[in-house]
Amino acid sequence: MRGVIYARYSCDHQKESSIEDQLRDCKAFAESNDIEIIGTYIDRAQSGRSDDRIAFQQMLTASDNGGFDCVIVWKLDRFARNRYDSAINKARLKRNGVRVLSAMERISDSPEGVLLESLLEGIAEYYSLDLREKTYRGLVGRALQCKHTGGKPALGYKVNADKDYEIDEVGAQTVRLIFELYASGKSYREILATLNQRGARTASGRPFGTNSLHDLLVNEKYIGVYTFSRTHRRDGGRNNHASDPEAIRIEGGVPAIVSREIWDAVQERIAKNKLAPGRNKAKVDYLLTGKIFCGKCGGAMVGMSAHGNYTYYECSTRKRTRQCDRKPIRREKIEDTVLRCTLALLTDETIRELAEQVAALSRKECAQNSELQSIESAIRETENRIENISNAIAQGIITPTTKRMLEQSENDRAQLVHRKNELQSIGVYPVTVEQVVFWLEKFRDFDIANTDDRHMIVDSLINSVFVYDDGTINIFYNAHGKTDTIKRSDLQDAAPSAPTYPKIKLISSFIFGVTWKTPK
Repeated sequence: MRGVIYARYSCDHQKESSIEDQLRDCKAFAESNDIEIIGTYIDRAQSGRSDDRIAFQQMLTASDNGGFDCVIVWKLDRFARNRYDSAINKARLKRNGVRVLSAMERISDSPEGVLLESLLEGIAEYYSLDLREKTYRGLVGRALQCKHTGGKPALGYKVNADKDYEIDEVGAQTVRLIFELYASGKSYREILATLNQRGARTASGRPFGTNSLHDLLVNEKYIGVYTFSRTHRRDGGRNNHASDPEAIRIEGGVPAIVSREIWDAVQERIAKNKLAPGRNKAKVDYLLTGKIFCGKCGGAMVGMSAHGNYTYYECSTRKRTRQCDRKPIRREKIEDTVLRCTLALLTDETIRELAEQVAALSRKECAQNSELQSIESAIRETENRIENISNAIAQGIITPTTKRMLEQSENDRAQLVHRKNELQSIGVYPVTVEQVVFWLEKFRDFDIANTDDRHMIVDSLINSVFVYDDGTINIFYNAHGKTDTIKRSDLQDAAPSAPTYPKIKLISSFIFGVTWKTPK
């Protein structure tokens, strides 16, 4: 395994020497866990309450390009003190196949830890979307006036002091050349060669590539159409304004760079190319990758495809060495069944039990926060001191010293309470059972045909899946289990929206499994 180290100290509580301590412990952790360290990122005198840290952002960007499998921190509060930022950035790293490991803490390894992290990511998503909506409200007014709303203007445009778009003739010449070349039948490769010979650059100053060419050729701004999207994709990506029903779209809102005739010719050619065989094949989403295993040999099962549209999971041992004869299983069959079983499992009783487990873990985490314990103790001591001084004053012991002591103690209490409120705002205080119940109940409304919902179910609730040749499937979940038995036949043929009642049995003290058997 390859990893990097991220270290940080804040401007008010640590000093430069603490970086050396963190690096020493992180390197020792890496050595004991057979992790090769390929890089180190350090932020000095930077608060963890925000993720706006230079080295931290460099580390996140590096993860987008691959190259390492984990980020090692001394403690998780070095990664972030704000749980919203922590959840969002951990989710980004997770999408890149990167784990966050703490050299000094082992809290998040339990099954309940996965559920707790998923809950916090859900809170983070709500917080992020809510903040984004508030920001968008201010931008919509400017968009309705066809004003620039931020970011780099498209190639060929510049923005004046009033935030209105104007044509930048240097960039506009490149735009017209690209449209003319493509309309005349030139390929992307030929257009890129011409642009490179001329030293042309995108709006961001980089050489053109296939994606930047396509984005430019479908940008309606070049025929004078101002567009602004009011909806946002859940993954943070860009929307196609033309297909967004809530987008602001104003004809003549910006000065046009190319004519309508050449625009139509270009769009017609793009549409024809989309219909060409073998182009733009959809990428198959193998939902259970990393979680599905062969019940015969224990090897991981990997996603495969054949004849274009036939997709399945095959035992990796069978694929590599032919030493396992476990037959492949159809992707849609196993994925949909696992999802239906999982949603059917979320009864009121099960949700309550899971919520209590997750809330207990959260309380345990917070109980181990030394700063929180110290503040609670200091508040109690300060309040006792204030009470003693007040009693003395009530008995007539009024001196300049007692008055000064009372003022100082009240000031100390105010500062401690302020810090306590800060800890509450960043999530150091534990989540409640009711919060977890509310989050888990949302899964009941999920649509297993929706890609985002499918991934949320698998990532949050499912630990692993084992499949057997006789049609039996064991599904292991992220929770402590209990023994319970509920039966219903014809499970496989149940409609996606119909309730299914799998047989539940105790698998271990850490996870519980659902076992069901496909009908012959």
